[in-house]
Amino acid sequence: MFASNRSCKPYSVTQMDQQKFMSEHLGIPAVMIDVDHADVRKYSKESSYTRLEALLEMIDAKRAA
Repeated sequence: MFASNRSCKPYSVTQMDQQKFMSEHLGIPAVMIDVDHADVRKYSKESSYTRLEALLEMIDAKRAA
């Protein structure tokens, strides 16, 4: 699981690159959660739960394969 911090673009870009590398090259399930340490209105609990559920589904599918 990775966090994309909207208030820190340089950090977030590297997180996106790392997520892509893990998913595509290593085959490790990963998701990105959007956060913002400067503005709590940018965070969505529901969206985070949905992405975490998707991550768990990817992990279960990988284990079943």
